[in-house]
Amino acid sequence: GRRTGGERGDSEARPRPELSRTVCISGWLRDPGDFDRPFGVAPPSMSDLEVMRRFCSVYAPRAAANCERVLEEWREREDELYSACEAACGRDPRSLLPFDAGARYDASLTKEEDGALDELVCMLGLAGEKKTQDVRSRRGTDKEPTRPADASPVDSLSDLLSSADGPAKRPSDIALRSCEAWDFHARYGSELYVVRWEERLLLELNGSVRDFQRDMAKGAGKEILKKTAMASLLTAIAVPSALLSFSNIIDEKWTLAKERSDEAGVLLAQSLINSRAGHRPVNLVGFSFGARMILSCLGELARCQAIWETRQQQSDGRTPDTSQTSRLHSLRRSLSGSSNKSDGTEIQREPASIVEDVILMGTPASVGKEQWSMYRGLVAGRLVNCYSKNDMILALMYRSKNLTSSLLNPPVGISRIDRSDVENIDVSDCVGSHGEYCVAVRQILETVSYNQPMAIGPAQGEEKETASVRKV
Repeated sequence: GRRTGGERGDSEARPRPELSRTVCISGWLRDPGDFDRPFGVAPPSMSDLEVMRRFCSVYAPRAAANCERVLEEWREREDELYSACEAACGRDPRSLLPFDAGARYDASLTKEEDGALDELVCMLGLAGEKKTQDVRSRRGTDKEPTRPADASPVDSLSDLLSSADGPAKRPSDIALRSCEAWDFHARYGSELYVVRWEERLLLELNGSVRDFQRDMAKGAGKEILKKTAMASLLTAIAVPSALLSFSNIIDEKWTLAKERSDEAGVLLAQSLINSRAGHRPVNLVGFSFGARMILSCLGELARCQAIWETRQQQSDGRTPDTSQTSRLHSLRRSLSGSSNKSDGTEIQREPASIVEDVILMGTPASVGKEQWSMYRGLVAGRLVNCYSKNDMILALMYRSKNLTSSLLNPPVGISRIDRSDVENIDVSDCVGSHGEYCVAVRQILETVSYNQPMAIGPAQGEEKETASVRKV
């Protein structure tokens, strides 16, 4: 995988020790940039329009809708426009990240905490001439401008991005939300990886869904697209026959995406087990088929954990308990449909010691009680299920294929999990359809208090109502 330090070169990124690693997985693409964009990472390739919208989302939010017309006026003079923006705000729109302000940088210790930390450092013999305060003071430098807490356009920037040619054509809300720039590192810290997988398939799946929605609008499903009917669709006992026929448009790609995400989850688990990047805990964050990949990964870790325990028992001269291994094999096969691997799997560390927190968003999978118990045993910290009652596509694809089982055990992404050790977060207020998870990840992570002390997050089991791998 490719390493990067954000939109700037790696030479400018200041190295900081991290206590954990975060693996983010996108499972729904509108374009290849959606592997990175939802998780606060600048896409490797951006159009001038996206560059300007990202810049305006930070420094001039009111001008974001006007960017298309501004670029038209500055056609073939884009470099001059970027230089003018840098002169006004101190940051080139093409090098927006990393931010030098955010929860990670702005947090500070109390005087008592600071003193206790200094005493601990001295006691461990690690104290030098430079104190902890000096380390914090180096978070920013004079060379790197700081992202303002309440960004607002200065006069020169407002003049630069304004136009007298009449009102601009208003872009879609999703288009603007997708271009809101944020910095995962500044907000949460952690060593961040994003997974790139099956790009062509995920793009084709999104295209099929768009065709499906267009055909519904033109054909017999036109009335069903009304809000009142859409709301009742998710709770209906029977799915209209017109929707059943339309769902066949995306069935092939959908089924293939399920199979590939299950296979990729097994490979991800093997990568985590045999990683040489140290034994720091790993957080897993994913939406759509990326969330399904995480479940497959946890299933494979559970299988490897059973093998690990059997080998430990054998090395200690005890009789291994093969019943647990057989049960986990069965559970693993029921999730992915894949055949069991041999017990010759190479396992370099205990699988149950790898995963800290798991955040699932819009998961296209139906999971039984025993499987949840298996997953919970592999997650040391929080296991969070984020679901939306507005996800018509997810509801339709499961109910059209197996109506009875989907009602008894609905997909994870549209319902809460009735377990005290799984946190359920209703994100219907910020996710109006399955494709909107791409633009709602930032808001969802804030809602679930990701990477924050447990005391400020939702209690265990309590529902809260609200709105290739490369290191980045």
